[in-house]
Amino acid sequence: MKYDAFISYSIRDRKLAESLVKAMERKGITMFDYSDLVPGDFHTKKLEEAIKETEVFLIILTESCLHSAYTKYEAMYAAELARKSGLRMLIIMPEEIDIPAEWQLLMGNVQRIVGPIEEAAGKAADLLADEKKERKKNEILNRSAEYYSAGDYWSAEMDLNLLLQDPVYENDPDVNFQLAFLWEDIRLYYHDESVTTDMLIDRYSRVIRFGDRIKHKVLIENAEQAIERLKKEAKEGQKAVQKESADEAFVLAVITSRMETAERFEQLMGSAATPAELNCLLTDYTQIINFCSVFTDSGKEISERIKQCRDKIQTVKEQLNTGVDFQKETKVLRAYRSYLGLSRPEYPMYDVFISFKSEDEKYATQVYDFLLLKGKRPFFSKENISALGNSEYHDAIMGALDHSKHFILVSSSMEHLNSSWVKHEWSTYVGEAVEGRKNGNMVLVFHEDFHYRKEDLPIDIRRKEIISLSSFRDRLADYMV
Repeated sequence: MKYDAFISYSIRDRKLAESLVKAMERKGITMFDYSDLVPGDFHTKKLEEAIKETEVFLIILTESCLHSAYTKYEAMYAAELARKSGLRMLIIMPEEIDIPAEWQLLMGNVQRIVGPIEEAAGKAADLLADEKKERKKNEILNRSAEYYSAGDYWSAEMDLNLLLQDPVYENDPDVNFQLAFLWEDIRLYYHDESVTTDMLIDRYSRVIRFGDRIKHKVLIENAEQAIERLKKEAKEGQKAVQKESADEAFVLAVITSRMETAERFEQLMGSAATPAELNCLLTDYTQIINFCSVFTDSGKEISERIKQCRDKIQTVKEQLNTGVDFQKETKVLRAYRSYLGLSRPEYPMYDVFISFKSEDEKYATQVYDFLLLKGKRPFFSKENISALGNSEYHDAIMGALDHSKHFILVSSSMEHLNSSWVKHEWSTYVGEAVEGRKNGNMVLVFHEDFHYRKEDLPIDIRRKEIISLSSFRDRLADYMV
């Protein structure tokens, strides 16, 4: 929103309004300034736009206000926005007055602050300042949660640390709980031993210590349970999510069992395997390799099994016929998919994955249509997957990315290129290429209005081929072989 507050008042109450404005300014509240109205402008339209762009509509309700056509119109417009879009309204009453029925109907349920203007202004300013801090907190917490759900733990942590740099949020229970929860995941999935048990207990303890501001007990109970679990793990000598050191015989037994299951399924498929069946087989061998990846001290025998899995993956990829559609699932295929923990059919092989922010969809569509005309099989999220929830969408995107050879990033600005979803897609592809699991080309297609210096691009993609949207038809197909 452009403004924190819009103050509506009768011209006869200008001095009251000035007191309210001063109290607001002392608390850092931004307000619409009537002096911005230029004589001759259509004021009604500008006032409506200002009310739409404000978080809280305040009205100084006095006898003069009740008889002002302007304040009545502003109040009616704000009440309609409150009904439709949840605009927050607040009444300042310097003294008790009789409120006519039409105003009662208009603002009967609106919160009121009654008292001398200096006192009421101070209360209103404190209230709005607290609400502004809460909005900022929730905005950053929600953004951090979006990064978290996309697997970008480091950006999620950076947002939470930005909040914690402000003394206002240093001991906020919500922020500390989310940070501790995130740290546990970072330690679990990245084996980051810099996140200690003491650090986690300290963060959860803050939630309990400053939990008097929490209206419900659930967050405190969750923090108490987390502390109890961490202390128990420490007492038993289990470092909460440290990399496991498993017995090699056990690991080898698991790998052998999984490979035997995959080989039996391969035999049942026979020579006329469908892409759905072959992609399930790819998933199985990939899961086996991922299972082994956490055991860095693997012996010779385990390393040999990993090599066998990679050879199998290469063979299966060569067998995949991208021109054949999925056939109806057999009982064996359904059982195998259930065994692998798959909730939907696996993806066919794509020639190229097209990544873009929703604002750049029209440009990405041009690239998609061109590739289709060239006989390529591109993955284009708008065409290839339906609307899904955040978690399911992430799984669908990652599945398609895993089964795409090349990668095209379409963007019209640095902001779009670095947006959370787009960044997650291109950084995943780059990571796969570095690990040797992708050997295709990565091409950046930039709109002509995207003005950039190469040194300002993220270092991971700075050296990639860049093609202008206006001329991509001349060169793009050469990279998609």
